[in-house]
Amino acid sequence: MAAGGPLSFEMKCRPRAHCEIQPEALKVNGCTWLKDKSLPSETEALAAFASWLEGCTDIMIAGCQPGYDWHILKNGWRDAMQDLASPRVISTPFPFSFRTIDLHTAAVVDAFQAESGDQIPAGGLKSRQICAAFDLPEEPKPHRALAGAAWECRILRQLMGLK
Repeated sequence: MAAGGPLSFEMKCRPRAHCEIQPEALKVNGCTWLKDKSLPSETEALAAFASWLEGCTDIMIAGCQPGYDWHILKNGWRDAMQDLASPRVISTPFPFSFRTIDLHTAAVVDAFQAESGDQIPAGGLKSRQICAAFDLPEEPKPHRALAGAAWECRILRQLMGLK
């Protein structure tokens, strides 16, 4: 879930009880909060997300790998609809069609619209090249999932002419 502002939603949640969490993944994603029992469950977070979506029209998922995000949300949504132990069970159908906006494709389209498409490398634009094109700093290293989501959101907003 992306970070900050009215065009995005962010909420941390506890991992599912049966999840295996690798220490390397924690390091990569910077998740120091995973053992915080005061955080909502995944079902409660998805229920809050569903409530937030009620005020949105024409919704779709955008990011670096939106297909991956779509499948994670779809599976979580399915499980949340069946979570009878939760006080906030989701009862609405999954709201996303399989329409996504990929950051790299959006940058290529923007380059062609700006008539600089002939300068796009054969392998496409890399994230650091997109940052350079928009005078934005590269994503901080090491990669942290929430920081990366905020970074992607910022670039997509700029590509789409949004604030």
